[in-house]
Amino acid sequence: MAKIKIICPECQKSFVDYKSNRRKFCSRECYISFWHRTVASKISEMRSVKKTRHVCPECGKVFQDVPSNKRKYCSKKCSNKHTLFTADKVRGEKNTNWNNGSSLQQHRPKKWRLSVLEKDGHICQSCGATGVYLQADHIDPWYLSKKKRFDINNGQALCVPCHKFKTRVDMFLYRKPEVRYKVQDTWYLYL
Repeated sequence: MAKIKIICPECQKSFVDYKSNRRKFCSRECYISFWHRTVASKISEMRSVKKTRHVCPECGKVFQDVPSNKRKYCSKKCSNKHTLFTADKVRGEKNTNWNNGSSLQQHRPKKWRLSVLEKDGHICQSCGATGVYLQADHIDPWYLSKKKRFDINNGQALCVPCHKFKTRVDMFLYRKPEVRYKVQDTWYLYL
């Protein structure tokens, strides 16, 4: 590797260094003085934005803030008081995100899965495996029986390979209705 001659942009002194080092300044002092002269002055200009006066709607205290922050309250304490006071106005059906109570049922699948595994004693109902990761399977597929989706009697514990196989069999059976009725209760014989 060859060394090249570089001129420092701060003190205009020339120095020699390898091109791969990509040095621009002859010393740390030159770099720091250049940074303070150019970058630091721009940062201080950005920070010197005029602050505007606001009145806290909770306590009435006047405070100053930069317009880009969009603060409404003087402190977190006032913000929390106001949020607690208005919480009843945005709960339940009054909330803009209300979807007929569906958010109240967000933990149903997890509870259903645990209930099915406990019902079957944490044993795969197809091959009898224990001590492996088990999945809760719908006997009647999820997309066909909305009423039985969270019925514990419509679930069975299966290990991952058995669950994959049963899913493939279900997809085959439910695509061809004439086959489904012939082997509906005996799918496990095809393992």
